[in-house]
Formats: sequence, C-alpha cells, structure tokens
Amino acid sequence: MTTDNPVVLTKNGYGKYAVVDLEEYEQLKTGDELLQSLKQAEKGKGYDLNDIINKLHS
Repeated sequence: MTTDNPVVLTKNGYGKYAVVDLEEYEQLKTGDELLQSLKQAEKGKGYDLNDIINKLHS
C-alpha cells in the first residue's frame, strides 16, 4: 500500500472497505466536515451583501 493507492477489500466481488493512509484519511475527513458545514449554511437565511455593507457604514 502506498499513499496514492488505497487497498480495496471486496465481499462477493464488490468493494466493501478501503484501507487508506492515515494522512489521506484525515484530509478526506476534513473535506467532509467542510462540506457538511457548507450544506448546513445553505439551509440558513441568506443575506444581501449590499445590505450588510450599508449596515456596517451606518
């Protein structure tokens, strides 16, 4: 196993598990956490940039 080539374990001919380098796993986990945060933010109320700028200047 190398950092660029995960080991894929199969069950009945289908991919079941992947063994990856720990550093690569941490990067995947961080990316997933960022994606989840962005999805949560999309559910929230949106703000108009011009309204925010106007409030900051007032």
